[in-house]
Amino acid sequence: MISVQYILTKKQREKFLKIPIDISDWDIAKYYTFTKKELEIIGNRRRQYNKIGFALQLSALKHPGWSYSKARQFPLSVSKYIAQQIKVNPSEICNYPKKIETLSEHFIQVKNFFEYRNFEKRDEDWLFDLILELALENDNPLFLVKCAIVQI
Repeated sequence: MISVQYILTKKQREKFLKIPIDISDWDIAKYYTFTKKELEIIGNRRRQYNKIGFALQLSALKHPGWSYSKARQFPLSVSKYIAQQIKVNPSEICNYPKKIETLSEHFIQVKNFFEYRNFEKRDEDWLFDLILELALENDNPLFLVKCAIVQI
């Protein structure tokens, strides 16, 4: 299997790992508005820093689709929007995580809530077939990676 690192430049790869600093208000609302159920689950955390940390974990998995540990840099505008929804001071994120166990526990809880699972060999085979078909029509690597992300 060809690795993404060979078909995209470093700058292009980073684009898929980070939330753009100049993200529009429209995209913030689109990607980071919580549902009533999500707000309830976030609200079940006892401490303020755990609420915002859990919310950021959830947000990172929803968009850009990576774990919080990979997407750790949230633009201030996104952090403020998230904090406003859950009624927590955005500066509380400085206190999260104090323990790696908490970070891991929250990640597992978010995965379970959304029924996410790890990418496996069977997914790789299915995705390869899909992308191969698309590549016959459009060989733009950026387009193909975007299509792959949407499908996953």
